[in-house]
Amino acid sequence: MSSTSTADELRHAALLLRNPIRRPELCAVVDLPFTEPLADWLEAEAQQEAYTLAERGHHSASPYALAIARQINGSGGRT
Repeated sequence: MSSTSTADELRHAALLLRNPIRRPELCAVVDLPFTEPLADWLEAEAQQEAYTLAERGHHSASPYALAIARQINGSGGRT
């Protein structure tokens, strides 16, 4: 199993939101007007996570953003 960084998970979720053809079932779950702002937020979290990890050596991603990204990516567990 390959190792995926937290920032990669967040970026991948944003990509899926911006490209619904990659995961069509998202269209039934996320209303279209919300996809772009949600994708923007996940991208911003990814950038902050990558910066903080590189510069300070620790994670900074919002647990909410990560939970949402994992659900979008299909890797989230039941909570």
